[in-house]
Amino acid sequence: MLSILKPVETPNTNDVLCGRGGKINKYIGNRQFRAIVDTHKKRYKAATKKEKALIAREIIDEIGVMRPPG
Repeated sequence: MLSILKPVETPNTNDVLCGRGGKINKYIGNRQFRAIVDTHKKRYKAATKKEKALIAREIIDEIGVMRPPG
């Protein structure tokens, strides 16, 4: 489960950055995030509203257990 978030001075390779533009889109953590989302996309589209929330949590947890955690 996700712990309390602290400000990040220097993002690691697994962090997902919020924002817009090329630098954000090209950041390694954001590319990994999009790849993870793609693996869940078919199931998400067929899911109920409650199931969609659970799938989103799975994605967050998957990023949180990476080494280093994203």
